[in-house]
Amino acid sequence: MEKITKVTKDSVKQADKIAKVWKNLVAPIRPSKDDIKIYQKFVNKIKNKKKIKALILGSTPELRDLALKDQFEVIFVDLSKEIANTMKKLMKQKGKERFIRANWLNIPLEDSQIDICMGDDVFTMVDWNQWEKLLQEIKRLLIPEGHLLTKVFIYPKKNIIKTPDKLYQDYKKGKITIGDYTELLGLNFYDKKTRRVNMKFAFKIERGLWKEKKFTDQEFKKINSKTKIGNRDFFLTYPNKNEWEKLLKKYFEILDEDYPKDYWFGKISPIYFARARK
Repeated sequence: MEKITKVTKDSVKQADKIAKVWKNLVAPIRPSKDDIKIYQKFVNKIKNKKKIKALILGSTPELRDLALKDQFEVIFVDLSKEIANTMKKLMKQKGKERFIRANWLNIPLEDSQIDICMGDDVFTMVDWNQWEKLLQEIKRLLIPEGHLLTKVFIYPKKNIIKTPDKLYQDYKKGKITIGDYTELLGLNFYDKKTRRVNMKFAFKIERGLWKEKKFTDQEFKKINSKTKIGNRDFFLTYPNKNEWEKLLKKYFEILDEDYPKDYWFGKISPIYFARARK
């Protein structure tokens, strides 16, 4: 994960751009309606008379809204205060939240105080060799038998990789959404050794199609941006399902999982509901 940097006028400006981009993005980059329904279904399983303390990794407006709607005590962690503040503009719920500016691998909170930890694709943003450390940090913060609720991108068993041209044709024929197109395009640049995809190369292809007028401005807004986001290295991590679940089971019991059905990439984007092991 990147280092925390000082707040500058440029960083605030960039955060505002990211928030504007987020408003236009579609699944799987941003949670879909199905994603939220699944998150809510699993959250409902732990709701009781007791006040729930929720830890959200990242500034995802949809998860923060969900937690506030259910009147949870909300703590969320992000590297950027600017992004945290600008994402709030996209939220529907009003309520008190506690923001912590920190790396997810080292959160300055005492042990055993969180009832549920939530994060949308957060593991995907972390190098594979740090996934176990992130699981350990989450478990440290959870109360005994506390819960983890998260969506993970999984590298598929079957070869679903198609050339950029074939993926573009699938999109134009309505077989996949434009959000699916972006993530499936990225798999062309998968490194099996590191389990990472550098989305920079996918973004470059998309910008080329946009410049060639094969994507309209409106389509382009849903998958990319004219900001610096698409011009730098942007890594996503995709382990296979077996190795991920083997690692997860060291620290958590998998209670349930479900898959969003309103976008194709949901087939390899399971949402896990797990309980910390004693």
